[in-house]
Amino acid sequence: MSLDDDFCVAIAHNGTIEGTTEHLDLKTRCYDEALQCERLEELKRDLEFVASPLVPQDTFWLGAGESPRCALEAVALEIFRKHAAASPHAADPKSGVEWWAQVKDPTANQEAAREVCFHWDKDEQAHTLHGMYVFPQLATVTYLSEGGAPTVVLDKRPDSFTGAIADGPVDAAAACAPRVGRHLVFDGRCLHAAPRALTTSGGGKRYTFLVNVWLGHRPSGIRPFPAAALDKLTRDGASMRFGAATTPTPDECSRVATLSFPLARSGTRHVVRMRSPMSGHDFVDLGSSAVAYVEVRVDETPAVDGARSTRAAADALDAWHAACARGDGDALEALAADAFVFFGTAAEERWARDAFLQYARQRFATGNTWAYTVVARRCDEVSDGVVAFDEVLNNANLGRCRSTGVIIGGKLAQYNLSLPVPNELILGVVEKIRHTIELLHVDASLVVVNKPRDLLSVPGRHPDAPAPTKKRKRAGEYWEEALARARDEASAESLAGRLLNGVGSLASIPRREDKFRAHVQRARGRVGAVDDAAVGTLWRELDDAAKALAAPDNDEEAPNALALARAAAGDRDLRPVHRLDYETSGVLVFARTTAAASALCAAFRKSTDGDAGDTRKTYVARVAGRLSGSGEWTAAITADAVARQKDGKPRYRAAEESEEGAKGARTRWEALESGDETSLLRLEPLTGRSHQLRVHCLAAGHAIVGDPLYATPGGGLCLHAASLALPHPETSERVTFEAGRPFV
Repeated sequence: MSLDDDFCVAIAHNGTIEGTTEHLDLKTRCYDEALQCERLEELKRDLEFVASPLVPQDTFWLGAGESPRCALEAVALEIFRKHAAASPHAADPKSGVEWWAQVKDPTANQEAAREVCFHWDKDEQAHTLHGMYVFPQLATVTYLSEGGAPTVVLDKRPDSFTGAIADGPVDAAAACAPRVGRHLVFDGRCLHAAPRALTTSGGGKRYTFLVNVWLGHRPSGIRPFPAAALDKLTRDGASMRFGAATTPTPDECSRVATLSFPLARSGTRHVVRMRSPMSGHDFVDLGSSAVAYVEVRVDETPAVDGARSTRAAADALDAWHAACARGDGDALEALAADAFVFFGTAAEERWARDAFLQYARQRFATGNTWAYTVVARRCDEVSDGVVAFDEVLNNANLGRCRSTGVIIGGKLAQYNLSLPVPNELILGVVEKIRHTIELLHVDASLVVVNKPRDLLSVPGRHPDAPAPTKKRKRAGEYWEEALARARDEASAESLAGRLLNGVGSLASIPRREDKFRAHVQRARGRVGAVDDAAVGTLWRELDDAAKALAAPDNDEEAPNALALARAAAGDRDLRPVHRLDYETSGVLVFARTTAAASALCAAFRKSTDGDAGDTRKTYVARVAGRLSGSGEWTAAITADAVARQKDGKPRYRAAEESEEGAKGARTRWEALESGDETSLLRLEPLTGRSHQLRVHCLAAGHAIVGDPLYATPGGGLCLHAASLALPHPETSERVTFEAGRPFV
């Protein structure tokens, strides 16, 4: 496995480390009690504010030659001087510190306390623009608490700034327990994280002040701490002093701890079990704590009795999952034993071999496959040639799943697929899938719903999903492919055969139902006389086939409002006419007919010309800071040339209208509530630019609370489409739909 710059490594308490070397070294360096904290409670309060959703940025910049504006900046500058004073680059105008705060409280959010991923600190924009890996020369973690999870550092890094990431196992791992004033120092190119899964056992909140030292380079796009928020921080004087001006003395330093762990063999996997991975005075026993997972090379020499059978079972399971992902019914048939049985979660999913294979082939024929990634697997030989298996799987739609069963002679005899109810990781996903979306209005032309936040409006990949495995085509290409398949499979006497055979270009056959019917009538000299019902049936079959071809792979598509609305309204032909962002909640309209869709799309287009137009959308948003009165924001908006979302789509920013690519944007706003920390606004977009409300609020200095793209994520985006007024597509009468907001 190559560890690239986006690779995240999971921490699992009581897990294992897998490696390919003969041992792993554990080492770290931290300065024990080299720091003396003053006004500790004030500093902790400052960290709470900096880490809160009220501050619309993750990390902040302070140049080495600048004057600190608050106590935290004074501490950051002191850390820079301690570690970089002797460097010839210390006086470089581009040198400085990148600083930020973390406050982790598992008692306030148990779900978040269970999740963790490692990361490298690097210049994200330099990597995006130039493909260069530019890292800080030094990374530091300073604790302001005694409790919480340790910081774990993995000594794994790129070979060079511009080269590929090195393959192979993690070279070393280190962990440092929290103590007020303890100062952990490591190479900025190391992977590092705080294992929040261990926070509860560490004793309460974990306060950390993090500083990266950059010499001769300022990371692109990073900005100073917002001046408007400085009044919330302790302003005067440094609040932390170092006990030594240079490298701490031996009495002030932890010794460098290096521990080697021999590899044990378990089946075909190399396993390392680590104990006491803390350095310095506080050796804390974490038990068998997994720090990282890396690829292993399977040793063909049997390690234990039954290794050949368990290896064959693992190979059979890999082949089974691959066949399901690519829709290969023949491969499934070859892997299923004669007495194969399948047990699904639903009561009706109990199939013997032939029934299961029939079900699978029917799904595959319509382009529907299913893909599961193996997270963990155990195979045990229970008797000669009989292997019991237990797998933890992951699916983009369903989240974590579980499969168990029996393999005999390398073939699957029993396969059980289940969604375990006690599994905290799956409950939220199951709730989304089974959730009946709130219907606000239903008539012959419209279905109006109240979309929850963190739900796609229409089918597509989840924002956090990996890149799609199926290349997307134009809609017309899927229609032509469906026509070609129908032509190849239809008999010459059938309506499809008479219509499609002999056609010079399948692209000449229209997809819209009314135009398709007219086309068949014009071709009756070749097709012959047919009744309207037969034409309608053929069109639906072809349309369904095209939709199946266009549908994302199961591992790409996430739950969406359109699918839930179709199920709730009992109408599979609902058509989207507008969208809300994944994170935004509120009123969402779908059309039930082609005519209604055309009328509504025209109304929405008119509403984006700078006037109120035929539709009027009103949002409510909770924003950071105090804001009162009312007004209109008119900053133009353009796509950011550098910043990107996780799925590769652009982020946006405010711009001058004269800037190339910028588009005019107008938003009316009115303060409904004004508070010291947050305000509640009514927002009315008069234009329809992407992320318009989010960018306008940010540009005004009042980012929307919980915005994961333009502020600090946490608690959900506080932006809600509260009402939508539009002309009814059938009567042209103006109708208004409203939905209550999910936040206070």
